[in-house]
Amino acid sequence: MDRLSRFILNRRYPILAAICLITVFLGSFSLRIDLNQRPDELVFRDDPEYPQLKAFFEQFGYDEIVVAVYSADNVLEKRNLEIIRKITEELRQTEGITRVLSLGNAEDVIVQDGSIEIAPLLRVLPQTALEQDSLRKRIGENPLYRDLLVSPNGRNALFDITLDGRLSEDERDVVLREIDSVFAREGHGNAYYLAGSPIGRSEVFRCMRRDFSTLLPIGMLLLIVAMYFVFRHYLCVLLPFIAVSLSVLWTVGTMYLVGSELNFISALIPTILFICGTSDCIHILSQYQDCRYTCKTKAEAIRKTIGLMTLPCFLTSLTTMIGFASLAVCRLVPLQLFGLFCAVGMGFAYVLALSILPIGMSLADTKMLSVRTPASESLLGVLGRIARFDQSKRIPILIGSLVVLILGAYGTTRLRVETDPGKFVSNSRVVSDMLYIEKEMGGFIPFFVVVESPEEDRIKDPALLKKIDALAEFIRKQEGVDQVVSASDLIRYMNFRLRDNDPSQYRIPEDRKEVAELLFTASLSDPSGLLAGFFDEKYSKTPVAIRFRYHDFDSYKRLMDAVLPYLDAEFGSVPSVRTYATGTNMMLANTFMPVLSGLKQSLVLAGILILVVMVLLFRSFKMVVISMIPNIIPILFTLGIMGLFGISLNFMTAPIAAIALGLAIDDTIHFLTRFKEEFKKDGSYPGAIERTLTSVGKPILITTIILTAGFLIFLFSNFQYTRSMGMLISFTLGSAVFGDVILLPALLLVVKPLGKGAPRG
Repeated sequence: MDRLSRFILNRRYPILAAICLITVFLGSFSLRIDLNQRPDELVFRDDPEYPQLKAFFEQFGYDEIVVAVYSADNVLEKRNLEIIRKITEELRQTEGITRVLSLGNAEDVIVQDGSIEIAPLLRVLPQTALEQDSLRKRIGENPLYRDLLVSPNGRNALFDITLDGRLSEDERDVVLREIDSVFAREGHGNAYYLAGSPIGRSEVFRCMRRDFSTLLPIGMLLLIVAMYFVFRHYLCVLLPFIAVSLSVLWTVGTMYLVGSELNFISALIPTILFICGTSDCIHILSQYQDCRYTCKTKAEAIRKTIGLMTLPCFLTSLTTMIGFASLAVCRLVPLQLFGLFCAVGMGFAYVLALSILPIGMSLADTKMLSVRTPASESLLGVLGRIARFDQSKRIPILIGSLVVLILGAYGTTRLRVETDPGKFVSNSRVVSDMLYIEKEMGGFIPFFVVVESPEEDRIKDPALLKKIDALAEFIRKQEGVDQVVSASDLIRYMNFRLRDNDPSQYRIPEDRKEVAELLFTASLSDPSGLLAGFFDEKYSKTPVAIRFRYHDFDSYKRLMDAVLPYLDAEFGSVPSVRTYATGTNMMLANTFMPVLSGLKQSLVLAGILILVVMVLLFRSFKMVVISMIPNIIPILFTLGIMGLFGISLNFMTAPIAAIALGLAIDDTIHFLTRFKEEFKKDGSYPGAIERTLTSVGKPILITTIILTAGFLIFLFSNFQYTRSMGMLISFTLGSAVFGDVILLPALLLVVKPLGKGAPRG
């Protein structure tokens, strides 16, 4: 390593020039990066069913629907209906809204001169209670609006607002603000509630922007305060700050160059790099402080520091990179990008720390770093006492660790998986509005089952319509389904109206010509496009629309597990007919559900790769096993705590194990690398452990404290999942330090992996 130290010191100015050039190049690109404006493209782009979803949107409209509810004592009173009409008209004229359905513009089927016509549901506003009852009856008879437009108690009216699918997130925010403004302005003081996927997505992006603008500054401030508190020297603040800041710039610039954008997960990368990137800096500075205290010259201290720190810091950076990069095996693209770019950033942080810190120390006055503060002397005394405690209490330590292992293993059996994306945010209005609408109006999560054929007019076949009707009835019986509307409902209702509202005629005509005639006559008076919501232009495709009340992906999967076999059994043998289920939420479920199994694979992959690194480093089976035990127990204990206290496993908390393993193993590598060197001096396990703890124990404790505090920053996040991730990683790292300074020495004293050694003397 002496050659490397001489290379860095002898070529410090060309190295600094190269760093400046790279920074200017990548930094200019980092300023251009933006938050991803179409997260669905990012999440679904590799899904083979995504083109099918896009084709459905193009034909039948976007399923990103804002559900609004206007509340009053009696929404069917004339005054309230006038308000609903006014709100509806203003919403229809709002740019970015493609469709509005409410009492104010709903279409009904009537019979005029013996022929079917499409006419407004509110042809005349009710003046009396009797007329209100008549309107309520007509709404109840219409299968398109029954249990949809008006709540059973008559106090709530629903607005179904479809946004343009081409809107960017910024444009969508403008439209959502205008929707809120219209209800506030025209509602005459009555309560209103807003919910739906666009509301949730807007809130997610607002939280992303806020997290990005608040967590990163807090992380930077933490680095500055912590480094000054520990080392009490401006260089120990300035040099790490420069190194870590440049690693962030280089990483973000690289993301832009490879065509990536910041998304709801990768927006955390800069903050995580500021937290994790300080680890190498602390070890290098702490080692330099020790060397400056014992070496005669600054140059000698720098060379010795580089010689002692290059390999351990490389290995710890490598294991951290492995922990992050293992997330690449997950199917979720944002999580893959998060892991890969965190790994890239940690690589940059290592290179910059190993170059900027030695060069900076060589150019500045570091004499004060050779003076040990009273706090340092006190810490060394504590570490010496810990070493003696490890020696005298080795067996109780091992027994206690075994108990923790058993408790952790038991707790993991009680882990539950949470797949409700609605729990991403904790905005009180978003949550309360959603709960109110679901309570009063039912669920509003949209799903669709599509029946299509290459044959024109195929959907007019009565036999096929009856199968669609049976399908709709089957779906209505599934748990969580609040409403199902299909083309068969429309056909039956039109036939019922045409036949003088005879209940026996509420059916699908037996003759195909009768069906065709119903649809043809209705199309002649359908300016608002009621039929277009049920049929394509060739009458070869029709959707069965489902409104669902549950938000978690497990419930989506249960619904599809019931519907898809039914489709295969009932439609599989129908000639020239194809069926499929689609919708944004179903695609999300299909994408996110395999993520958890992928995260288990990432933990296994991280464990195997780190195991390989440890084998290459120590070349001893005993040392490898000993190195892994103090890191596996804290992770298992954390998962057990999650299970015992009901903290869910989700796609943000599931990566904890792989990430924490990559971070926690760092201190173990520093400890064991130094322990091997110290053991060579006298062959004494107790002596080598005490010298190891009093040398690398200080930076181990400092890095753990800073990393733990750093991940606790995420408690300031607007996302519940991010807060959980930060808290749990902090807990894991905090408990892992006990594994390194207490359990690991006890294992070394009992197992004696380097041989019996010599008696201390």
